[in-house]
Amino acid sequence: MSARTLARYLETLEPGPIEDLRTANALLFEAWPDLVGSDNQKMASYKLARFENPEWHPPFFTFEIERHGAVVLGSIDAEVQTWQLDVEQGTAEIVATRGRRIGKAAARLDVKPLAREVADLILASKDDPRITWRADRLAVKVNVSAILPPGRKQTYEGRVKRFHANLGDMLAGSYARAGAWYRKENR
Repeated sequence: MSARTLARYLETLEPGPIEDLRTANALLFEAWPDLVGSDNQKMASYKLARFENPEWHPPFFTFEIERHGAVVLGSIDAEVQTWQLDVEQGTAEIVATRGRRIGKAAARLDVKPLAREVADLILASKDDPRITWRADRLAVKVNVSAILPPGRKQTYEGRVKRFHANLGDMLAGSYARAGAWYRKENR
């Protein structure tokens, strides 16, 4: 019955943007569980408090909502979904998505000088807290967490990848990477 209440309310409006956000949101919240497809992508009615840009173009009620799944995992980008409700059919579906930057990107870190320092330590067979030598000194493990500053998961993983790529290039011909270790090539 809640979906029908929403439909009756919308039918009193002129087509276009909806100005009374509070009423539209309250009725949408009540109708949400009754709409087929409303649970797509774990969309729950309590999340509807964040809805934006509601519009009525009979028989369709559309709105946007910012989803934070990636943000919870450390991303600075959220997904904005455009939902379309067919009030005659009692259905809800996502009709478009786009990204939205909601956080500040970390400054780019030039890992090349850091890789150069570590490569020089390895090539000179020096001891340093940033590297761990195997007893025979024919293999060395790089302690990346002692070299790179912590950050968001995606940012940190990208830095680690770039660091190892640079370090591998600098050690080419002397050491080859094998998993977490760099092994001496010319024994």
